[in-house]
Amino acid sequence: TLLIVATFVLTASAQEFVFGVSLDKLYLGRQAEMKGVSDAAEEQGVKLLVSVADNDVQLQKAQIDSFITQGVDVIMIVAVDCVAILSAVDAAEAAGIPVVTFDRKVDSDYVSYHSGLDSLADGKACGEYVKSKYDGKPHVILHLLGALNDDNAIQRRDGFESALKGLDKLEIIQVPTDWKAEKGLAAVENALVSHPDLWAIQLPHDGMQDSIKTALEGAGKLFHAEKEGHIIVCTIDGAEPGYRATLEGWTDGVVALPLFALGRGALEAALLVAKGGTLEIKDQRFPGTFYTYKNAKG
Repeated sequence: TLLIVATFVLTASAQEFVFGVSLDKLYLGRQAEMKGVSDAAEEQGVKLLVSVADNDVQLQKAQIDSFITQGVDVIMIVAVDCVAILSAVDAAEAAGIPVVTFDRKVDSDYVSYHSGLDSLADGKACGEYVKSKYDGKPHVILHLLGALNDDNAIQRRDGFESALKGLDKLEIIQVPTDWKAEKGLAAVENALVSHPDLWAIQLPHDGMQDSIKTALEGAGKLFHAEKEGHIIVCTIDGAEPGYRATLEGWTDGVVALPLFALGRGALEAALLVAKGGTLEIKDQRFPGTFYTYKNAKG
């Protein structure tokens, strides 16, 4: 449930607001967030203009410029690149159009509100699980990272490794993937050659789950979590691939993210801003829930 402290409560408005929504890419997780955005918009009578940049920074800037030209009431952004997008935020400020971000935080004082994940806690939950399996012996962990221009990737990395701090016999190998499944596949294949006794794999998101399964199968290393030879695998998102992999048991655990609530929160905050309200909470985080193969349900 979203808790936003504001100067007034959301009510239906006779005025139709138009919001421009600029997305980085419309993959499974983003679709879940947009379901929250669109449902709240429909309930509140807000018209949405949605553009998808397909991870193209310049295209996203052009799409935001188009929203500015059209004179939308608020621009909602999931940035392709959280630094490169700053010039587009500046352009919105110059035009007097409020900006709300969701999922990916943009470091700008002009952003009225950010609806985000508690990625530090999500990463730490995975790390705590891995720590619970530690037997005091030397082990190698492959830590696949997301895109390092995304605060979520950085926070997930830091949260995971903070849980393992002080366990000096663990060797953590970091490999950036830019969220791309093919890079995750290559990293796991290479790690299994260099470290045949690989002990654990931490995934940045479950969009690469099927690729990791392919790599483990190819190396003869795909085992249920309770079977000998199993490599610990944890992931974050809770979309279909990660959930399915956890139910199958070759993935130990998944952090299911409250993406619908995140999207709804962003839209509700944007509407408050459009109505001239003042938000006292400007950076709201939604923590995920860690499920293991033992308590995930089909």
